[in-house]
Amino acid sequence: MNLILAEMSRLLSRRFAQLMILLLIVTFILTVLVVLGKSKQPTEDMWIVARSAAASAAREQQQDYNACLNNPTRPTASCESLKPRAVPEEYLYGVFTFAHEIKNLIYFLTAFLALFGFLVAASSIGSELHSGSVVNLLLWRPNRTAVLGAKLGVALGFVAVVSVVFTLVYIGTFYGLAAWVGWVGHTEDRGFWIDLILVCMRGITLALVLSAIGFAIATIGRHTAAALGSLIGYIIVWELGARLIVETLNVDNSNTSRDQWFLASHVIAWMSGRDGYSLTTFADATMTLAVIVAALTALAFISFRRRDIT
Repeated sequence: MNLILAEMSRLLSRRFAQLMILLLIVTFILTVLVVLGKSKQPTEDMWIVARSAAASAAREQQQDYNACLNNPTRPTASCESLKPRAVPEEYLYGVFTFAHEIKNLIYFLTAFLALFGFLVAASSIGSELHSGSVVNLLLWRPNRTAVLGAKLGVALGFVAVVSVVFTLVYIGTFYGLAAWVGWVGHTEDRGFWIDLILVCMRGITLALVLSAIGFAIATIGRHTAAALGSLIGYIIVWELGARLIVETLNVDNSNTSRDQWFLASHVIAWMSGRDGYSLTTFADATMTLAVIVAALTALAFISFRRRDIT
């Protein structure tokens, strides 16, 4: 049997992978129910209030924009973010507006897909290394690099397919919900869909990045728990603990410099698709994620080839 097909069969038959897909479905259903429970079709009175609030916000934004342009110490380019952009749809409270809320929902989905990929990819190798069942596979195909490469490729392919399918269903479902119990908004603009597609692509890529990291750590640690423990430890010790200490002691007054030491800042910059105000740049985020994946994957292959796994 082909090695890739064998690995696909092994992964799809794993109860853990099936359970994680079930949890994704449950989370999706709960999200839909929350939107259904909190949204309704906008009435004329709601539109009147929304137009009034948008007009008031636009006047304030225009004042801030003019003040920025008249400030000789600030470059004109830095004022672009202050241009008046208030539209009535943003002030339809209690109404799910697809055009303005789908991005936040995609970010929410990305977080779950990233965790899904991390755990599924880690378990696809970690559990077999821990139980010793990978030895039987090596007896059949005694090429360690090929075996580990097949496992990694199948795991990433599985996460990619699940991510793409869930993303498409996600967007289609919420578009339908907006048309039914909310407001679709201005989606005729081609730029809206291009921007949304790019956000989805970055989200799927991030899920694959986390999958590769989880797979690599589990290979090095020879257990799924090694990957999960590393993730929890990193979040608690570094993202929460170290960040709190740095901010409390005010070690560095430059937010940009400080944020470069935290992976969460790079993830935010990556998902935004542009340079943040106080975060690292998109280019830096891309390079950082690529280096981490490349380094951990290389260590995983070296460890797998040299270590006694019996």
